[in-house]
Amino acid sequence: MAEGGLEHVALYRSTHFIADLTKLRARYCVVGAAAEDGRAPEELLQTERPLALILGNEEHGLPAATMK
Repeated sequence: MAEGGLEHVALYRSTHFIADLTKLRARYCVVGAAAEDGRAPEELLQTERPLALILGNEEHGLPAATMK
């Protein structure tokens, strides 16, 4: 994260990740950061709901279960 950016982001960890993602979808626009087969970031601005950004591992990205 760029210097000064972290203070504008709420970070959370989950021990029951897939179940928590399902719950998040009720109130948030859940977005997974992926290198391919995605949508343009500009499309994300068309939602009224707040964004929940899901980040994966630097080397392997998001697991298939998370993307599903």
